[in-house]
Amino acid sequence: MTRVTAPSTSESLPFLPNEERLKAYQLILNGCSHIWGRKEVEGKLLRGFQEDRALPLLSVLVPLTKTDPMFLAHLTSYAIRRTENKDLQVFTTYTNALSAADGTPFSPGSKYLKPNLREVSAAAMHMMNVPLVARLLEVSSFKYGVNNFLNESRHFPTFLKTAFQKYIKYRESNPNSLRGIKEGGLAPMFMNLYRTLHLHPADEAAAILKWQQKDKEIVFENTRFADFSTLSDLEIAEKIRAEKLPALGVLANLPRKISPVIAVALLEQASGNQVVILSTLFEEAGILKDKEVLKLYEEKIKTATTALDRLKAVEAVQSQAIKQAINTTRAEKRQEQTAGLGKIYLHLDFSGSMSDVQQFASERGAILAECVNDPTNNFGWGAFGTQGMPLPLPQEFVKDAFSAVLFQVPGLGGTDCFQLYPTAREFGADVDIFVSDQLQMAGELGPRIRKFHEENPNLPKPRACVIVNFGGRGKGAIQEAYEENEIPVAVLTPDSLTEPALVLESVRAALQGPMAVVDSIMQEPLLKLPRYYFAI
Repeated sequence: MTRVTAPSTSESLPFLPNEERLKAYQLILNGCSHIWGRKEVEGKLLRGFQEDRALPLLSVLVPLTKTDPMFLAHLTSYAIRRTENKDLQVFTTYTNALSAADGTPFSPGSKYLKPNLREVSAAAMHMMNVPLVARLLEVSSFKYGVNNFLNESRHFPTFLKTAFQKYIKYRESNPNSLRGIKEGGLAPMFMNLYRTLHLHPADEAAAILKWQQKDKEIVFENTRFADFSTLSDLEIAEKIRAEKLPALGVLANLPRKISPVIAVALLEQASGNQVVILSTLFEEAGILKDKEVLKLYEEKIKTATTALDRLKAVEAVQSQAIKQAINTTRAEKRQEQTAGLGKIYLHLDFSGSMSDVQQFASERGAILAECVNDPTNNFGWGAFGTQGMPLPLPQEFVKDAFSAVLFQVPGLGGTDCFQLYPTAREFGADVDIFVSDQLQMAGELGPRIRKFHEENPNLPKPRACVIVNFGGRGKGAIQEAYEENEIPVAVLTPDSLTEPALVLESVRAALQGPMAVVDSIMQEPLLKLPRYYFAI
């Protein structure tokens, strides 16, 4: 049947107004954080899929499969190309595979066909690395329900299963891709994809992955690491350089404890993200005490990107020197990413009832300061209660230095969210960031902001406001006041502040304005299937 464009609203896709689309996007920003995180199982702290965090996100995304499938398809494409939020990428890819726009007729017997927007999910999957595809498969196998949309069950459409199979088969047809998976230490994860999907590897794939099969005698492929046991440390280092061996593959096959000579060669080959991942191993081996190794380590992590956020490397590494190197690099990366955001003023609610905010600000407030380009000139902050208390800049723009300043701040009584507003305007802040429950106890905030600018016409309003909300659902006093004065607002949950990349996206969303965010998503070209997809 020839694909024909639907001529009428009776045979066209449903859609939500922009305001509803923005609500969905805002909920995603608030809820899509650390779905794969630490959880306690039988007294042990493990990392894994947290169902309680996944369900609220599914309750937002699943309805879009029927109420606004086109927006969901564009949001999936936007998440893959424009965001660093891996959880958002996984969940939009999964839910879009359930889209009502599946290429079938709009109504029985109609010559007009819906677009097959599920193809966007297959295209997204084939752009993912093995760990993300493993997460996507875990979500696809999850049993859940969404009121009025999906019954309690596993929702794993045939189309998505086919996309997984093609993901594996494409890599089977490219032995070098399989070798990269093996050498990168991802073979167990890739093999689990086969098991979960009830697939059997081709003999050549099993040989590369060193995976013995039932009722078959698989002759394992020799690897570039097979003869390490006969080599000296210097010879191993020379082999690493000559053959450009991947760091993770070498470590998986190293027959003895890593030495400084081998470490230097590995650091030369490793990416910045890999170096962050390997920080704990280097530290435990004691090789970072070597000055040459430490110098190269510090140079390498300056090229790291998302691993600095995703792996919480600072907490995993014990050496003070390495903590300093990672903290400094993370701050530098944030400053690069936020160039052009202008000045930021951080308002911390230290009223008597806000002990949680005080603790939160001490532990995570530095994340916001790390977002500022040239913080010496572009970052200001203060605490407020009944009165405002501007705070001095820390000695360094890293977590511990911020904590040292906040440790000395007393409780400040009641709550007046306006107290630092004049200070922020005199500072010239483009963005106000509040960490507060938004309870205003000293008169209406909106009229006071309006009156301030009437009396001070030379001091412009902020371009945007970001609120880390410790209050309940619905709009709080700060959000209402800023929006009343036509200042765009983005609201985050406290959990969102554990992910600096997510904070940056929210700041940019607020700076763009609400409708501009939706426009950006809808203008994002839909992902297209790779040419090889239908040839597999």
